[in-house]
Amino acid sequence: MGVLEMEAERIKETLRGVLEPCGFECYPFKIGWYNDYVTKPFEFKYDRDTLAFILISTPSMFEKAFLPFLGSELCAGTRDPIDQCMDHHFKRAVQAFAGEEIELIHDYDMNHMRRPRVLVQTAGHVSGAAFYYQRSSVTQDPWPKKKSIHGVSIHPKFGGWFGLRGILIFKNVIVPTMPHVPPQDVLSDEQKIEVLNRFNGNWRDGTFRDIIPVEDSYSPVQRTYFNTWPKDRKPLIEQLKEDMLKASGELGGLDINDTTRGIQQMSVCDSNGTQEVAEENQTREEHGTQVGNSKQNEELNVDDKRELETSVLKSCPYHLDGKLPQKTNIWTSNTVSVDTL
Repeated sequence: MGVLEMEAERIKETLRGVLEPCGFECYPFKIGWYNDYVTKPFEFKYDRDTLAFILISTPSMFEKAFLPFLGSELCAGTRDPIDQCMDHHFKRAVQAFAGEEIELIHDYDMNHMRRPRVLVQTAGHVSGAAFYYQRSSVTQDPWPKKKSIHGVSIHPKFGGWFGLRGILIFKNVIVPTMPHVPPQDVLSDEQKIEVLNRFNGNWRDGTFRDIIPVEDSYSPVQRTYFNTWPKDRKPLIEQLKEDMLKASGELGGLDINDTTRGIQQMSVCDSNGTQEVAEENQTREEHGTQVGNSKQNEELNVDDKRELETSVLKSCPYHLDGKLPQKTNIWTSNTVSVDTL
């Protein structure tokens, strides 16, 4: 392993130390890999060998990161609490690299043309984190030619129970020989057709998420939270905050970076990436996020936003060998991603 690759490995381990205890994963990729899959408007103007990471929330993020954040003084104002939480933890990750020039781009960030600044499903695919299944992934296409089929990303451990939240670009870290790790194709051709049918037919019922056996999924309260329309979430948010304040009193003080209520029993993260366990008598509260594309009405906020105006949408076809025959138009305003339902 060369010096530059050793530096990349050091960065990855540091990121994991900060983010994994809070329910996140990170996977490295090179900007050139991403640019090879997108059309000009979406390319990043960095050296092809520039190091970047896709940031993923796993099912445990809700209890390990979001609930303690919701109960802290850091959660304030009218901005979507999930987006505030993601921003808080990703900025913590950036702060771990003093002196580095790092660009943080969230999945909901838009450019001046109202296009997403990053196509997170593409980044997730080229990093090897999650396979982005599309119509072109199917050997024998069963759908009418004119039927629009939106793609969906599947994680090898969590199926559809995860969220692609954003990327970090390390502007001055060049890794010319970093090996490419392709995403795991975990579905048979029949399963690919099934997951695309489920997702395009009724993504809100969530059955596409369980297309494979999963190691973990969203807990009941997390599901309740994300299945509640954003305009109707205020009472639920207030209840969750009240629960967190009660937990804070019972536990002798609640700190966003080192303690969270356990409800049944949950791990929590601190600012150094360590874990502690808190126990409490209550039902678990959660639900959460994934990846894909769908249509939705305008009432959704940033978290449900993939249903709104953002997204990745008709992205380019992916192949197991990572090759793309030709670039395609990968963004259309009438489709959106449901990275985080």
